[in-house]
Amino acid sequence: MQTVHLVSRLADQARPGLVINFGSAETGAAKSGTALVTISLAEVYRQHGDQWLREFSDDLGALNAANAGLGWWAHTSTAKNTLSSPLGNRLFQVRAALEIAGNETFDHLYIVGATKGQRATIRAGLLGRNPSIKLVERGGRREFGTFEVGMRLLWQTARLIYALMRWRRRFEAPATDTLALTYVDAGIRENADPFFGQLHDLLQARNPAVRLNYLAFVQAPYQQVLPRLVQFERKLYSPVFLQAGLRDFVLALLHSLRELVLPHRTGHFRSVAESAALLEEAFRWDLAKGGYFQNLLLYRTLRRFLRKRPLQRLIYPYENKSLEKMLLLAVRAECPGCRIIGYQHTSITPRHTTFRLSEKEIGVTPLPDRIITAGQITRRYLEQLGGYPAGMLRAGCALRQSTLQPDSEDCRITGRILVALSSSRFELVAATEFMQRVAAARDHLQIGIRPHPEFPLSLLPDPLRKWVRDRAIDLSGTSLQDNLRWCSATAYVSSTVALECLMLGKPVINLDLGEIVIPDPVLDPPPFWQRVADPGEFLAAIDAADAAPAEKRLSDAHQTRDYMQAYFSPVTPDAIDLFLS
Repeated sequence: MQTVHLVSRLADQARPGLVINFGSAETGAAKSGTALVTISLAEVYRQHGDQWLREFSDDLGALNAANAGLGWWAHTSTAKNTLSSPLGNRLFQVRAALEIAGNETFDHLYIVGATKGQRATIRAGLLGRNPSIKLVERGGRREFGTFEVGMRLLWQTARLIYALMRWRRRFEAPATDTLALTYVDAGIRENADPFFGQLHDLLQARNPAVRLNYLAFVQAPYQQVLPRLVQFERKLYSPVFLQAGLRDFVLALLHSLRELVLPHRTGHFRSVAESAALLEEAFRWDLAKGGYFQNLLLYRTLRRFLRKRPLQRLIYPYENKSLEKMLLLAVRAECPGCRIIGYQHTSITPRHTTFRLSEKEIGVTPLPDRIITAGQITRRYLEQLGGYPAGMLRAGCALRQSTLQPDSEDCRITGRILVALSSSRFELVAATEFMQRVAAARDHLQIGIRPHPEFPLSLLPDPLRKWVRDRAIDLSGTSLQDNLRWCSATAYVSSTVALECLMLGKPVINLDLGEIVIPDPVLDPPPFWQRVADPGEFLAAIDAADAAPAEKRLSDAHQTRDYMQAYFSPVTPDAIDLFLS
C-alpha cells in the first residue's frame, strides 16, 4: 500500500480509492481490485495545525464560559488537554478528513478506525459535496457502553472505599494552615516531592513558623503507594481521599450516574458541523475513565475537610486541569480568605492548550491568586498566549530540576545519540521508526533509546523491538544523568530530557512526526537546537553541528546554557518568598 502526502496531489494517480486511517487496523476496503492510496494526515496538520488548535481552544473556551459550573468543570475534557482527553485529537482528525475530501480527486474515500461520533460528524460535513464515501466500521475505536461505564464507576467507588476503610486510621489529618496538593504514584520518595522538590524545607528555612504538609492525590495502584507513604519518617503526606466520608462517595457516584443516563447536548464547535456528537462522546469517555467521579469526590472531600481545618495558604501544581477547578471551588466555598498559589512546575509546549484562556473564560474560570512559574521563559510564554490578569504571573524558580554543569566545553557530536521519549505510544513507535531509518543511512551512529516508564519498549511491534535489540541500546530504567553524560546529542519529540541536555550545552534535535501541533518544550529556540522532519534532515543537522568552528560551538554552548538558566531558574530566597507572600 502506497503512502503519499497531501501536498503531492493525486491528479496523476488515475483516480484511486483513498484511505484515511484513524486507527491501526487494516482497511479491508479493497473491492474488485480497487487501487488504494493511503493519505497521511501529517502534511495537513503541518499546514493547518496551529490555526486549528487556536480555534479549538477558542471554541471550547466559549463553551466553558456558557456552561461554567460544578457539573461542567468536573469533565476532564473541558480543560482542553489533548493528552488527557480524546476530544481535541478526534476533532482534528475529522477536520483533516474533511480537508482531504474537499481537495483531492478520487473515486472512493475510505475512512477507517473512526468512532461513532466521528462518523456522524464526517457525514454531516460531507453533505452537499456528494463524494462516494465509505466509512469502514471494522477497526473503529472501542466505545464504552452505558452498562460498562456504570460498572466502571461502581468499581472506582468500591476500590476507594476499601482503601478508606483499610488505611484511614494509619494516616493523621494534617494539622497545619499551609498545605500543598500534590500527585503521588509508586515512585514517590520521602525527601523530594515529585512536583515541589524540597519546598517543605525551603519554606521553613525562610520562615520557621511555616510548616508545609501535603494533601496527596494518590494514583493507583493504591496497594503499592499507600504502604510507602505510611513508612515515611516525616509524616508530611496525607492521602486526600482518606479524608472523605461515605456520603461523599455516594453523592459523587450518584451525580456521575445521573450524568451517564441523562446525557445532554451542550453545544458544538463552529469549525465542524454536528460536532456535538464528539463532545458527548468525550464526556462519556470522562465518565468511563473515572475522571469525572474523582473530580467530584475531590470537591466534596475537600469541603468536608476544610470545614474543620480552615486554611491560610494552599499551593498546588498549576496546569489548569479540571481537578484543579474542583480544588479551587471547594477552597473558595469553605475558606474564602485562603491565599491560593499555583506553581507552574515544569516545561510547557504549544500542545498544552490548558494554559490558554479566552477573554470570555477569564471571568468564569476558577484561578489562583498567584501563579509562580519555573522561570522567565515560561512566564513570558503564558503572558503572551494565556490571557491571564495583569500581575497574576510571577517568575520563580525550578524546584524539581537541578542545574547541570558540563564536563567539558567540547561540543562536537561523536556519534552517540540519546533518543528521549515520552507522551504516548504513537511517539514511541514513530520515533523508533524514524531512528531506524537514520541508522540505516549512517551505520556508525550509536543510538540509545530511553523510553518513558509508561510506554516501555515492550509496546513496540515485533520488528521494531528486534531492531532495538540488535542495533540500538536499550536505556530503559537507567540513570538519566549517566545517559546525558554518555551522549553527544539528544533526539526527542516532546521530552523535557532535551532541556536537561541543553543545560549541559549539548545539541538537541527535535523530531517532527507530523502531529497536530509540534509538542516541543523548547519555546524560544536557542543555539544547539534544530528541528527535522526526515532522516536526511537529521543527518544534515548532525553534520552541520560538527562542521561549525570551535569558537562558534563554544559561544553557542554558553548562549544555550544562559537560555536554560532563564527557563529553569535556580532557587533563590526571593523566589521562595513568592510562596509565602
